[in-house]
Amino acid sequence: MHRCFISRTEECKGKCKYCFGKWDDYMKFPIPQAVNENTILYPNCDGDALDSHFRDIEELVNRVAGNQIVVSISTKFDIGERDLVKLENMNSCLKKKNNGMLKISVSFSCRESIPVYEPGTGSYEARIRLMKRIVDKNIPYITIIKPLLPFIDLKEYLELIDDTVGICPYYVIGDLYVNEDSQFYKEYIENKFQVHRRPVSWNGKNGDWIVVENAGMREEVAAYIEKKGGMLFESDKEAIVYLRGSLERGTGSPLHGY
Repeated sequence: MHRCFISRTEECKGKCKYCFGKWDDYMKFPIPQAVNENTILYPNCDGDALDSHFRDIEELVNRVAGNQIVVSISTKFDIGERDLVKLENMNSCLKKKNNGMLKISVSFSCRESIPVYEPGTGSYEARIRLMKRIVDKNIPYITIIKPLLPFIDLKEYLELIDDTVGICPYYVIGDLYVNEDSQFYKEYIENKFQVHRRPVSWNGKNGDWIVVENAGMREEVAAYIEKKGGMLFESDKEAIVYLRGSLERGTGSPLHGY
């Protein structure tokens, strides 16, 4: 599947300390005039899925004619019932119109420390409730644990998995990218953790970023997901391909893994 990233048109209110949305080498992706078939559209990056930017996404979905279009939304904000119904309707529209779907992810980077590192986002409890509401509406869903913050106790991530695996067993985890000029880097990473450069393919020509070495925690989290009966995907794209395949095969609910 092709991936099409669309930059938000207004500032995110999440105020996450590690956010790369304002970095100079973060590409600004315009809203496409046309969308090819077999494409995943990404309208935001863990932000408020239903800000004014969403109207542009609705219009885009209404005019695309390609087959198998997927809209992938990841958020750290709560979603009201009226807006969740909008998303439910979008999923139905995509399914009927071009054998596509909407996929929603609730994203976490910590459990106890949300007020410190993500002060403008939804609370942990609100995110757990939102997960249940999405799954109850049978909207395709995946939990994202990203970025893994190296200064967070591993216990937080294991408890997060305990709290979520029974709602939906599917996960994507990811590492922490950092900007060496940022206050966040100087306060939390510099002289504390090893870093290296990694190509970020989705970010086009600016796709070479600094990432924190965090293999040990990543392996621990991955192993615990497997131990608890969950399924881990390498990327959002890989997870979407799996969910779409489950729906096409008619093998039952792709949300619960039956």
